[in-house]
Amino acid sequence: MIPATVNMDIFSESDFCFNWGKQCEINLEITTSGQRQRMYHLFNPAVKLFDANLYEILLRESTFQLSDGSTPTREAFLRILSDIEAILIRATYHSITSYTSLRDLRMDTAVPEVTNLGRAPMVESCRCPEGYRGLSCEECAVGYLKDTNNRCIRCSCNGHASACDPATGVCLNCQDNTEGERCERCATGYYGDSTTGTPNDCRPCPCPLTVPSNQCDTDRGYTGNPTEVGGRCQRDGKLPVMSGPFNVIWSRIDGQDLPNRAKVGPRYSLTIRDVQETDAGRYVCTATNVHGSNIQYVNLIVLGWCAGHSNVRPEDGGTYECTGSDMFSMDTDRATLRVSAQQVQPTVRIEPTFQTVNEFETAEFRCVTTGRPAPTVEWRRGTGTMNPSAVISGDVLRISAALRSDEAQYFCKASNVAGTTEVRTILYVKSSKYS
Repeated sequence: MIPATVNMDIFSESDFCFNWGKQCEINLEITTSGQRQRMYHLFNPAVKLFDANLYEILLRESTFQLSDGSTPTREAFLRILSDIEAILIRATYHSITSYTSLRDLRMDTAVPEVTNLGRAPMVESCRCPEGYRGLSCEECAVGYLKDTNNRCIRCSCNGHASACDPATGVCLNCQDNTEGERCERCATGYYGDSTTGTPNDCRPCPCPLTVPSNQCDTDRGYTGNPTEVGGRCQRDGKLPVMSGPFNVIWSRIDGQDLPNRAKVGPRYSLTIRDVQETDAGRYVCTATNVHGSNIQYVNLIVLGWCAGHSNVRPEDGGTYECTGSDMFSMDTDRATLRVSAQQVQPTVRIEPTFQTVNEFETAEFRCVTTGRPAPTVEWRRGTGTMNPSAVISGDVLRISAALRSDEAQYFCKASNVAGTTEVRTILYVKSSKYS
């Protein structure tokens, strides 16, 4: 449903008019959640005394003003309308007002169904770009979420999930044997690099099975039982008897030369130092003696470290360990990741947004902030002097026995090295019948 117009019938009776200045001219205010954005409308003509005033407000960009007096752009206008927290209508128009009443308020809406009430030609139905949906492309499509600039970006799930939580960005229902907030690691029982982004990133661990084909190759000089906890295949110090002499040649099946870091040992083992990704491939061992020749093949797979991850956070910093092994040996290396925290300007909201209390009751506001580093909070009163009995404790402003003179605007300001943000709230105090 899309709002089209707002109709209001206001009656005001006052004894005389008093000029409050420009701020007094604001008649209607629309604020977004957390009071991050707001826009205003000025009644034209102005409210007449002792008479009913009927206003019809078209929800268009040209009807409203931003806090700096400019007309909102189409983008800013739709962004505010898609996140409305409050629509505030001014109730006091003069310094001494007998009463003001809102006799009627109606908001027309447009729906895609036939209603026999005529068409609403001002309502658009956009063809949205990838990642957006809605009549005005005001929402993110499934698989996208809004960034700090209110743009829809694809969920960062390393290609293993099609959707994420639109508020936190946590990936939903990780596939391809992966898990984690970003599907960034292989599930238990699987190994590999899940950040590569292919369905085969995580493969089943080659754990021993209780079948003969998975036991130690005793013919090649190994003993042990890897099916037991802590069991492994180990050399027994005996090598199979072979008649020589032998001529052993190592080569690559693709015809490339062995790297200059490769060395053939005294027992014909091939060792490649400082393995690089270009060393990956299929290697051939050809052994020849007087009885003939035999050829065996071995695959070398090089798993590189993943660099340039787009979702690194401060808590990801630490020491990471990479372990590689083959049937002969195992090697381990470590790398340290240091993450510098990015400075983020504070965001602020006041809870509750506005508050009305009876005289001598307690009024309390809480200033909720975010930012990096954690911002400092300051409370101030808009005009006049803060009640001496008011207590400010951290982010909480508390007036234990509110007086009529405490009715005013109050501002919460949050500051850190990245910037300053300030929002306001209003405290209304009703007169006590005993005062």
